[in-house]
Amino acid sequence: MNSKFQSPVRVGLLDFLKDSINAQLIVPIYQRNYTWLEDKEVKQYLRDLEDILISNCSNHFLGIIIYLDIPLDHSKREFSIIDGQQRITTTFLTLYAIKAILKQTNNQNSNINLEPYLYTNCFINKDNQAKLKPQVADDNVYQLIVEDKIDEIDDKKSQVYKNYCYILDYIKKLVNKHSIETIINALNKLHIVCIPLSQNYDNPQKIFESINSIGMHLELSDLIKNYLLMDLDSEKQDKFYTLYWEQILRLLDHKKDKLETFFRLFLHANDNKKYDQNIIYQQFVLWCTEFEKKRNREDSFKEIIKYIKHYAQIHVQKLSTLVNELQPFINDYRQIKNDCATYLLMSFFDLFTNNKINKKQLSELIRIVNNYLIRRAFCGLDIANLYQFFSSVHSKINQQKNNSYSNIVSLLKKLLFTDNKTKNAHSPTNLELSNYITNANMYRHKNILRLFFDKLEHNENPAPVNLDNLSIEHIAPKNHSTWWLNHFNTDKDTYNPQINRLGNLTLASRVDNNKMGNNDWKSKKKILEKTKHLKINAEILKQNSWTTDQIDQRTNQLIQAIITFFSYEKD
Repeated sequence: MNSKFQSPVRVGLLDFLKDSINAQLIVPIYQRNYTWLEDKEVKQYLRDLEDILISNCSNHFLGIIIYLDIPLDHSKREFSIIDGQQRITTTFLTLYAIKAILKQTNNQNSNINLEPYLYTNCFINKDNQAKLKPQVADDNVYQLIVEDKIDEIDDKKSQVYKNYCYILDYIKKLVNKHSIETIINALNKLHIVCIPLSQNYDNPQKIFESINSIGMHLELSDLIKNYLLMDLDSEKQDKFYTLYWEQILRLLDHKKDKLETFFRLFLHANDNKKYDQNIIYQQFVLWCTEFEKKRNREDSFKEIIKYIKHYAQIHVQKLSTLVNELQPFINDYRQIKNDCATYLLMSFFDLFTNNKINKKQLSELIRIVNNYLIRRAFCGLDIANLYQFFSSVHSKINQQKNNSYSNIVSLLKKLLFTDNKTKNAHSPTNLELSNYITNANMYRHKNILRLFFDKLEHNENPAPVNLDNLSIEHIAPKNHSTWWLNHFNTDKDTYNPQINRLGNLTLASRVDNNKMGNNDWKSKKKILEKTKHLKINAEILKQNSWTTDQIDQRTNQLIQAIITFFSYEKD
């Protein structure tokens, strides 16, 4: 059976539906959701319809419909919509609104037959008889509209539902001035250019990409989803979407930013190259093409999910769901707020999953990476642009003879510390760390400092305190007063550099910090007594004064704690 439309043709909207004999229009699962808004695009659609009624013009161009014509057997086919699903879905909602109005008029217009537009009339499977099969996200609400079960719709916030109600009210107003027959005829004067594509002669993927490049751009995650699903028949699309894509979304907590970051790191892990955001999709297509030379699309999904599970453990899952031994180290890595080492950690998780390294080794590997990054961060060294460095580390680890990873921990120490002393990506020695931190403005490094203070507080603490409401604050105030200058026995030029030193920073609530303000030490200390249960403040509260001497002493103590917690690793 051939489709009536074999080449691009301009046609009335309802003629297109009526003449699509034995064809079901499918909005593929990879398409974006139905997004037209009732007070914007739908309103304009209905105004175009009303303009035809008022002016009695011969036609109005609505837009283009591009679809993939897929023969299923000798008697039925699918039109898989590549572009135009918003117009098509809105048209069907309009037809069902007219059908509801006809029902409300007690069949006075029973000579009007909407079935050729709404049903295929040839699909044996009853579930497939509706002319339009919408995208899954909207399917439940749309199906209840098809079945005239509006009262059973629970999701009143669904855009399909809101648009249907808006269209219904609008058409009711038109019916006061125009007959339903006239309205239906006007609908057919909304013209489209329908462009059928053939699987045998056209490349739907390329056409879709071209459309996306000039229209409303899809996000990277949607482009990748479309690529993975578009070439499949609708049955496989539904299966793979439910089985794999929805699993991907669940693993990443439905966060598209996480999904896009993952694909960037996934590609990096596969070929050790860093890709700019604007070419990730093209690189993904290349990876998929190469990967599927010996495998199939389902294997691609499985490979992606394998690594997404690793990524989710590193960045998404609740800590309590992870192996106990990993929790503190994953927590530290998350607090570093940096993903340049994520693909290296993903490869470690993969080794662990494949029983090539054990739980203790995995914990050690994450701890070593953390120590490397934290020590650099404390010294103000770049940790955001180390992708190439970690790529080389990843490559060298993968070069292990006979895939033996018994010495992987010592090898990582060697690569990050011992053999990395004079390079731009080196880890600061204890002396370098101490020399830098002693007089540095550590308030600029609040992110890494907060990680350290939390660890200092919780270390060997049988009853750890919730620190969520505390922030890094100054002990001697940032804004000097006469009292504090006299107390320091100095002028403001000598006082100011002392304020942001490590020894003058601690944890306190913002409320208490505001109360302390520029008060003298005795008054500050009294307010700070509220935090005497914190280990980090215990020694501070023992001091009778707070000057450069106390800041020096506390800075040195905290530097030693940093060196202890985040050791310089030797293989």
